[in-house]
Amino acid sequence: MARADDAPQRPPSVIDSHIPAAPSNDSLSRELGGQGGLVKIADEFLQRLQADPQLVPFLRDIDSKQFKKRLVIQFCEVSGGPCKRAKPDMRKLHSAAISMR
Repeated sequence: MARADDAPQRPPSVIDSHIPAAPSNDSLSRELGGQGGLVKIADEFLQRLQADPQLVPFLRDIDSKQFKKRLVIQFCEVSGGPCKRAKPDMRKLHSAAISMR
């Protein structure tokens, strides 16, 4: 039985001034198979995340369909595709999670 103190904690605010450059074209997005390829990548990635015992506590309460949808949008955007995602800033969220270790 899990204890309350075993639950993942909300990450603290992190100030990060790094802004990655946007891809100059969509060649990577096209090489990955466009929208259909990105959906396949997100499916595989999500399956691997859910199979990792260290990550299971962080994924326990997520809406998998919404999470996958957001992954596809993020993969599309960073690979030069036409998608644009709304905030939150993933770099801030991830750097805060890493600093909690």
